[in-house]
Amino acid sequence: VFDGSGWDTLGHFLDLWGFLHLVVAPGTPRRPIPSVGWRLFGAVGAALAIRSTLFNELVGFDEDFQFLFEETDLCWRALLLGAGIIGSGRAVVRHRQLARYASRGRPSPFYLETRNRIRSISKNLEAGHAMAAITVQLVLRTVFAVGRAVMGQPRYVVDIVRAIGWNLRLAPRTWQMRRRIQSTRRVSDRELRSSGLLLRPTLHAAFDRRARVIEVTSLER
Repeated sequence: VFDGSGWDTLGHFLDLWGFLHLVVAPGTPRRPIPSVGWRLFGAVGAALAIRSTLFNELVGFDEDFQFLFEETDLCWRALLLGAGIIGSGRAVVRHRQLARYASRGRPSPFYLETRNRIRSISKNLEAGHAMAAITVQLVLRTVFAVGRAVMGQPRYVVDIVRAIGWNLRLAPRTWQMRRRIQSTRRVSDRELRSSGLLLRPTLHAAFDRRARVIEVTSLER
C-alpha cells in the first residue's frame, strides 16, 4: 500500500482456468516480508525487474494490452522459455494503485482485464487447456456482468461484449503470436503444474478471493 500500512501483493500464481492466486505477507499487514526469495508465476508490474536479454527475446510486453495483465503475460512467456520468477523481500516498492488510470474517458479496468486475460490465455496455454479456460472465463465473467446489470450497472455487460469483439477482431494477430510462442516454448503446461507454478483450478477459488491467497512463508525458492 502506498502509505506503508500494508502489502498489496507479493506476486501471484495462475491456475488452469486463468484465475490469479495472490501471495501475501504472513499475519498482520505490518509484519516484515521474509528476506529469502520465493518462486512465483508472476510479479507485479510496479515492482518487476527483468534482464534486457530476456526481455528482448520475449519481444517485450504485448503492446495491444495497454494496461492490466501485461506483467502476468510477460512472466508467463518467460516461464515457457524456461526462465524463473523469484520474489524478494529485499526490495520494497510503494505504488499508488491505479494512479495512472484515474482519468475519465478511459476504458474500464474490468473491460481491459477481461480482454487481456482472454488474449493471454489464447496465446500461452496449450490448446485443450486454452479452450477450457476461455470458456470458464467467459461464462463466469458474463454471469458476474449480468448480476451487476441487474443491480443497475449495465456497463459490465457492455464491457464483456466489447472484450469479446476486441479479441475476435485481433484474432489473426493473436494466432500469429500463439504460433511463435508455442513453437519456441521449452516448458509444457504439465511441467508448470508439476513445479507448482500453474495451479489446479477450483470453482471455490474462482468465486472466493480469500481462497486465492497464499502466504509467502509456505513457498520455497
